Amino acid sequence: MMTKFEEIRIYAKKSGKCLCGKRRTRSEVLFQTVNPFNKNKDGSQKSRQQVREDVNQEYEAWKAKPIRCSDCPTEGEKP
Repeated sequence: MMTKFEEIRIYAKKSGKCLCGKRRTRSEVLFQTVNPFNKNKDGSQKSRQQVREDVNQEYEAWKAKPIRCSDCPTEGEKP
């Protein structure tokens, strides 16, 4: 038997200049499901609203990261 849980998802998209100066666009799908295994610290099941808030926090963290292309060095590397 297969059980499907409700997904709360955000289609995120950002565009801007990469660290090297090139224009870039990035997109990502951020999601979590409302299920009995998705719990709060006290052990209670998260509500739809709590799951939505978690996904929004993930989105804000993703949006705050700078855009990097594959040509740019990663942190710690020298160009």
